[in-house]
Amino acid sequence: MLRGLIGIAVGLLTAAVFFQASSSLLLLATDGTPLGAESRSTTFGELVGYLAVGIAAAVIGGWITARITGPNMAWPLLLLGIVLGAIAYVGFTAPTSQWPLWWAVILTALVPPCVWVGGRGIGFAARDRSR
Repeated sequence: MLRGLIGIAVGLLTAAVFFQASSSLLLLATDGTPLGAESRSTTFGELVGYLAVGIAAAVIGGWITARITGPNMAWPLLLLGIVLGAIAYVGFTAPTSQWPLWWAVILTALVPPCVWVGGRGIGFAARDRSR
């Protein structure tokens, strides 16, 4: 039980840090240094880029959680997927958020399966091949 909770906490923190750092790099790559710059709407290509970053963060978070909890614990991956999906939905649909609703819904729908793929598909498939 404790190992599962630690795995969820570390996976959540890893996914959040990866998403924030990668999003910041994507912002700098597309806008340059945005301090003091005029605001503009996000392009469709940038939205796709941020969606890819969110998917990658979910996969990495699932992979980290699975490595900590081990192959016989599925509930931490399920719980991490639900928590990350809920955080994504609440964060990107907040009244002050300027993200399109369709983007938030797509990200929320993709996060739980991506956590599962990161934990079950990638992590343990690679370990099974090495045996």
